Amino acid sequence: MALIARSRYGLVAVNNDAIKDIVFKCVSDMKGRLIPCNQKGRIYKKGLLGGDPRSLNCISLEDDGGRLRIRIYYVGLFGESISDTANELFDRIENDLGLLMPEKPAEITACIKGIMSKQLVLRDIEVTRSNEQ
Repeated sequence: MALIARSRYGLVAVNNDAIKDIVFKCVSDMKGRLIPCNQKGRIYKKGLLGGDPRSLNCISLEDDGGRLRIRIYYVGLFGESISDTANELFDRIENDLGLLMPEKPAEITACIKGIMSKQLVLRDIEVTRSNEQ
């Protein structure tokens, strides 16, 4: 499925996989502050059986009448501010997607599924940024 955005150059079709790659790059750039996980909180582990982290479905995209809704699932690290980390991630995503699409996503939601210290403590916290038209 592709999202169609209107710009001053005409209609631009952007594939969902391209958007997911851009968002995943933003998430992986913040490696020291968050860990991608799936919707149930299962953390991506590197190694032989780990596979590709994009196959964990840590990013979900929805098309809402031509505007994009993004949900990112991750585990935060102990001692990091949840709101500061989420806001920095939102800023990075909006800046990188601004190169492809003239409009900001309608909504970006960070779903924090847990906090990692010595052990993983499961949580279900959501931080949302809404961009009105």
